[in-house]
Amino acid sequence: MESIRIADLSKAYRTADGEVLRVLDGISLSVPTGSFFSLLGPSGCGKSTLLNVVAGLTDADGGTVAIPDDDRLGFVFQEPRLLEWKTVEANLAFALDGTDIPNGEYDRRIEDVLTRVGLQNVRTEYPRSLSRGMQQRVAIARAFCIEPDVLLMDEPFASVDEITARELRADLLDLWRLNEVTVLFVTHDIQEAVTLSDVVAVLSPKPAAIDATVEIETPRPREPDDEATWRYYERILSLLDGTSRTSPEDRR
Repeated sequence: MESIRIADLSKAYRTADGEVLRVLDGISLSVPTGSFFSLLGPSGCGKSTLLNVVAGLTDADGGTVAIPDDDRLGFVFQEPRLLEWKTVEANLAFALDGTDIPNGEYDRRIEDVLTRVGLQNVRTEYPRSLSRGMQQRVAIARAFCIEPDVLLMDEPFASVDEITARELRADLLDLWRLNEVTVLFVTHDIQEAVTLSDVVAVLSPKPAAIDATVEIETPRPREPDDEATWRYYERILSLLDGTSRTSPEDRR
């Protein structure tokens, strides 16, 4: 069963000089319910545009996106996008205000998710007093506190150092397992995609099309220097740089 089904999606923009810039070119894919699915491709290829179309933030020129009507969507951006004038707990409560979740459940949800990301002691702090890594933890907590069915994530760890990113990835996987949420994750980092994902869709340079999909079949946790992880890394790198033809199992 799929949580997200995308069919023949296309998108183009008109540049300042009147030229038409094609960004997405006939994208079709299905994201299985409960899976961790990554979109991987070079910077500027159209990954974020595709995610924004799925979220309904950008209109497509053609094609369709189907998500079950009763599914609740969450979104984590590359920047935390926290409300600076609200405390950590108020930022999470603000997200809950946009749902049909009863007010009486707010405290329990906020306490639970902040504890799971190690921020239970900063509930009353303001974002400006937190490190970038802690701010991004708040952003992840904000997304999970609404208990989404589908979570869209746009390179959420690109602006933090690698040690912090590893910690955040571990937190994310714990929350994903616990909540059984479908994750559609954008990244240009091959190791990140292999470490996190069930499936990696490899996108071409702009206009983006799907060159291949690769199932990551090794058990978690996966370490970047594991032999199996490295084999997947090399396989996906060869797809990105065009040095390897896609195999039948890649082109599904």
